[in-house]
Amino acid sequence: MLTPWTALVDDRLPAIGAVATATALHRRLVSLAAIDRSPGLWSQDGGSSLLRAALFTVRGDDASLLVAPGIVAIGIHVRAHRWIADVHDGAHLVEGGGEMGLFAADDVDLACPECGHLVVMGGEESAYLEEALSVWTEGSETAPLVCPACGGWTPLPHWHSPGNGFACGELAVTLWGAHLRELIDPAPDTPARLLRTALGDAQGRFAVVFGRG
Repeated sequence: MLTPWTALVDDRLPAIGAVATATALHRRLVSLAAIDRSPGLWSQDGGSSLLRAALFTVRGDDASLLVAPGIVAIGIHVRAHRWIADVHDGAHLVEGGGEMGLFAADDVDLACPECGHLVVMGGEESAYLEEALSVWTEGSETAPLVCPACGGWTPLPHWHSPGNGFACGELAVTLWGAHLRELIDPAPDTPARLLRTALGDAQGRFAVVFGRG
């Protein structure tokens, strides 16, 4: 059975800042005793996914994570990088690996940020989305997606998924074990807002995606 995951995707961070931001987050979570120092292919349920290569097992004794008791592992993802274990910091990022900065459910829908027109993967207009995805996977930081309705050219990361089925970016955090819907627009000073802050999203602007893998 596939494991449910919730992703917080920073769709505005430029590539030049992703490694430093991810490294700081890793060190902070380790210092809080929230995660193991070194990554491992967490596979309690036998599932497989490229996203699993960046998973750190949750230790469960950090108060900021008690809002999500079902979470068993946390992934810290940087596009075109992978984690390797080391004896000093527990892990560090190096170039390479299968991280593509794409986080998607089975059903992908995206709304144009200019006019709100909806493009659905597999629908009549999905060729526009497929073209942008192809450019993104080749390493583009923008990968403009042409809106078939208004003709606007907007970077793929700026398109919003109304169904929380897709986001892309240079940096993301995945929470494995549950779909945490309370992370969508949480009110100030709530446990969900505190969790987002603990995971590097102090401004509450990261895109939220629900998937399985």
